[in-house]
Amino acid sequence: MAMDEQMQTMSIKERRTLAEPIEILEDVPLDESNPEKFTKIGTNMPGIDLSVITYRLNVSSSYEPVRQKKRVFTPERDNAIKEEVHKLVTTEFICEVYYLDWLANVVMVKKANGKWKMCMDFTDLNKACPKDSYPLPRIDQSVDSTAGN
Repeated sequence: MAMDEQMQTMSIKERRTLAEPIEILEDVPLDESNPEKFTKIGTNMPGIDLSVITYRLNVSSSYEPVRQKKRVFTPERDNAIKEEVHKLVTTEFICEVYYLDWLANVVMVKKANGKWKMCMDFTDLNKACPKDSYPLPRIDQSVDSTAGN
């Protein structure tokens, strides 16, 4: 049986076990206390046109940029923010920028396990962006379903 015919008769799960990664993937922990919770990211993505992978917000020109006033947090929340930001900077998920057109504060939410979750207050920015006529429903499921292809 030829390789093409063999691939057609295999299940998706069987195909995934045969698939070789195109590039080296790096493990990034999602939860420091649980090493089983991690994701893999590519270490190199050359050749992708920036116009394809760059997203720009559709901000209405009738809105002026809003710079939210800096909030003061309790020491417990402040430490949680510093830890989360340090983790994101260390993994190079975020970097410091020096433009202040739109400035949004973080919001700390207590999780069921007692730890803090850091979120962003995009209330002002959401008001300035018109509603999308064609939203992407269940984008997380769409992305997960393409894994391995």
